[in-house]
Order: sequence, then C-alpha cells, then structure tokens
Amino acid sequence: MEEEFEINPSDWQVNSFARAVYNQPSRRYGKTATLNKAESSVFTVGQLVKLKTGTAPQRVVKVLWSEATWRYEIKCEYLNSRKDLEFRPETDFEIYTETTKEQPEEHPMRDKLFQTLDGAVYGKGLVIDGDGKYVLQLTNGEYKAYLPSELKRVMPYTYDVVFNGMSGKRYSYLGKDGTVAVGDLLMESNDFTIARVVAVGTESDSATKTFSGMKLLTAPLG
Repeated sequence: MEEEFEINPSDWQVNSFARAVYNQPSRRYGKTATLNKAESSVFTVGQLVKLKTGTAPQRVVKVLWSEATWRYEIKCEYLNSRKDLEFRPETDFEIYTETTKEQPEEHPMRDKLFQTLDGAVYGKGLVIDGDGKYVLQLTNGEYKAYLPSELKRVMPYTYDVVFNGMSGKRYSYLGKDGTVAVGDLLMESNDFTIARVVAVGTESDSATKTFSGMKLLTAPLG
C-alpha cells in the first residue's frame, strides 16, 4: 500500500517541492487518482466526417475509447474507395457537409465505375459539380449527379495478407470470393515465403495483382 502523509499548507511559501507534491492528487490521498472518462464520442458509426486538414468524405466504421491516450478515437473508410484507415483521435475530424469539394488528387473519381447503394444504377465518374455531387455517365448514356453518400465504388474482390516477419504490414491481392478464408496460410512460389490471410472481401484500391503461389492445407498435430 502506498504511504500516506500530510503536508502543512504553511510550508507552501517556503518549500516549492512540498507544494508540487501536494498538488498531485495521487500523493495527497495516498492512492492513484482516477481520471473521468468522457461520456461518449462526438461521432457515431455511420456518420460522414472529414479530416480538419482535408476535404475527402469518410464514413465512421468504429469508435473506441483509448485507455492509453485517454480519449476517443475513430476508424473511418473513404466513401469512394472503401479504403480502411487507421484509428485517429476524434479531435482530428469534423462533420462532413455535402457541399465540401473533394480534392481531385485524393481518390480521384474520374473514369471510376460507381453504383448506387441499392445496386440499381451504374455509371462512370466524370466530374464533381459545384454542389459537391458526382456527375456520372450512366450505362444507358444519360448523365446524373449523386451525393457521395449515395454511391460506392465498384471494386474487384480482394483479400489482405500479412507475411511472416513483415511486422504486421498488410498487402492486398486480387482474387475470387470463396478461394481463401481468414486464417489460411499461403506460400509464394518464388521464395517459399509464408503469408497468412487476415481479411477477405476488402475491396482494396491498392491491389494490382493476384497472389503467386498456393494455399497450404494444414492439419492439427497430435
């Protein structure tokens, strides 16, 4: 048990060390002080947000309380690429408004194939109009503008792997639904490097090739 002791307030003017120690709550009461956890995050899953330093719309996919930093952090994905991002402090974000212009160099939508969320309409991206809407050339030749939140990119099927000894860095590969599952082990043909499948159906924008190798069939020992 941590030792309790009292400090005479009259010592404050003559003993700066005593004053500093007294001002620590954990020393004043002989136990570790507990901070108050914030009641809730300012954001909720599904909300559209953007970085305060950017303009690209993102959707909140997860909210958590970090005991390490004592603050809420959120994880997002870009609307048009569905690219999954790392957790960041919620103070880095603000609510996205539909009139915000998306910077063309970040996830450009031109010539990308989009579909409405219900899958009823497909079209090729052309430009972003003055209201922040995506102007698409539809498959029937017509042109129509949609809010970014009404659309999603048409992406190939991809899955993510982590290579043995690569410090957890993910790599995305093109594939077919059902060929691999989370936990499968893959071996590259060239150098027999082993990779473990960590996510499937990721719709990654960074995948450019298929995995060159084979899936290992494993069985428990003993």
